[in-house]
Amino acid sequence: MSDVISYMGYEWITVENGVVTIGISEDAAEDLSEDLILTLPEQDDVVMAGKVCGDIESENGNLNIYSPVSGTVIEVNDAVLENPALIFEDPTDEGWLFKVEADDADKLDQISLRAKSFEDDDEDDDDEDDDDLDEDDEGDSKDRDED
Repeated sequence: MSDVISYMGYEWITVENGVVTIGISEDAAEDLSEDLILTLPEQDDVVMAGKVCGDIESENGNLNIYSPVSGTVIEVNDAVLENPALIFEDPTDEGWLFKVEADDADKLDQISLRAKSFEDDDEDDDDEDDDDLDEDDEGDSKDRDED
């Protein structure tokens, strides 16, 4: 499997040979109740980048599924439709949802670059930075108290 890229905060995608595989993250799966109703695009459906193309209904609420690229659905995971528990058991392997052949291969490079940039930003936002801000705030408040 190629590198897993986070998308929309709760979906994951992989890109391989112009085909994007879409699934939901382990964290998102943990937020769902066990009784699921999946509505996924069908094979040969055309999906649009950034648009809702399916959803997952659970007692804990609904989760919209977005396509990261415009293209044609070339495969739907029938196993997950028949057994939605696969989403809980193995969300990033057996629990994938559907695959899209992208209309524009250049867009796939942009997705990978955006995801890489997003990951780099996340690494910069670690807890140590937050602690530094807290210490600065405390110092400022002490200075104000002395005035």
